[in-house]
Amino acid sequence: MDLSADIASLAQRDCAGARSMSSTRRSKELDCLRCAAVLLVLCRHLPVVPDSLWVPFRVPVHLLYEAGWAGVDLFLVLSGFLISGLLFREHQQYRRIDFKQFLIRRGLKIYPAFYCLIAGTIGVAILNRWNLPWKRVFAEVFFVQNYFNGLWGQTWSLAIEEHFYLLLPLLLIALARINHGQDDPFRFLPWIYLVLASMILGLRLLSAWNVSFRFGDVNAFCYTQLFPTHLRIDSLFLGVVLGYAYHYHPVALRNWVLRRPALLLAAAMLALLPIFIWPLMSTPYLYTFGFTAVAFGFAVVLLLSVLKGFSAAGFAGSAIRGCAYVGAHSYSIYLWHLAVSTLASMAWRRWPVTWWVESLTYMAGSLLVGILMAKLIELPLLKVRDQFFPSRSKPLESSASL
Repeated sequence: MDLSADIASLAQRDCAGARSMSSTRRSKELDCLRCAAVLLVLCRHLPVVPDSLWVPFRVPVHLLYEAGWAGVDLFLVLSGFLISGLLFREHQQYRRIDFKQFLIRRGLKIYPAFYCLIAGTIGVAILNRWNLPWKRVFAEVFFVQNYFNGLWGQTWSLAIEEHFYLLLPLLLIALARINHGQDDPFRFLPWIYLVLASMILGLRLLSAWNVSFRFGDVNAFCYTQLFPTHLRIDSLFLGVVLGYAYHYHPVALRNWVLRRPALLLAAAMLALLPIFIWPLMSTPYLYTFGFTAVAFGFAVVLLLSVLKGFSAAGFAGSAIRGCAYVGAHSYSIYLWHLAVSTLASMAWRRWPVTWWVESLTYMAGSLLVGILMAKLIELPLLKVRDQFFPSRSKPLESSASL
């Protein structure tokens, strides 16, 4: 079964009059996926699980810790799908893409909260007379912290997304000009993805073969296999291919997915199973072929969530709404969670507590601080952005602005 090949074949038909499915429907499904992604990331940064922890708790916590790194991969696939969708719908409505407007809106989404984190970090360091290498500050400020040491361990994925925000609209603008006047100007995207993904997989294999790092040297591993844009951007472009099929071949895509949901779900579970079993750093499969497999697994979950949807009443319905609420604030939660973890660790070194207290404080604190910072910084500025730089497309958005 080759999902990308099948989607590529969809590009040959059903172009005329194709428009987005449910383009105005609020998507709690996407917010729930964001919630799952950010909770996985939080689990990756839990305090070290003590051997004394009761086995029925230690085992699932360990599994979530091992799988936590994949939360970023889910974010990447989601981002590729959602951001490309904005650009596809803009082109469908106006027959052009406003590159400047796109960058302004992206910047007003990402930069205010991010630079508040960096400014706060610098301020705390100055007040405490900590040594803060300016090279690390510059790496953060210019979004190259996935190639050079930055200040925080979570912002590397933002650098990948920033690079993607520059590359994707330029690619789509170029394709639109080359295929000007055609109903489906982006029909080569699936093939571009296949070439790009093959090249990136080759680079990951080459990097894993050539670069030696001591087992346990987390920094060396991250900057050679995990962080670089040229080794990870294929997950974003897989999301772009899904967005392309969703907006230009909606009927064919829906039919293809809904005729075999059980098979697709089984394939996704098989692709994602290794992340719960093997440690990332000591498993070459995971940081080479595994990144590709995980992206495809999450792509299937995304398609099934968007096309089939899910709803429930009673407690289950309340849980879904709660997850969607967390997902709507996932950017700020992701951005601030390591700051919460650092402050909590400093406090608990002075006043030792049990693992449960430390972990629950970290998890609850990350959610509460992230939601609070979203309401103080991110969301008010998004309202200003939407007033002065309104979206040029009817977005398939979750309840939070993209």
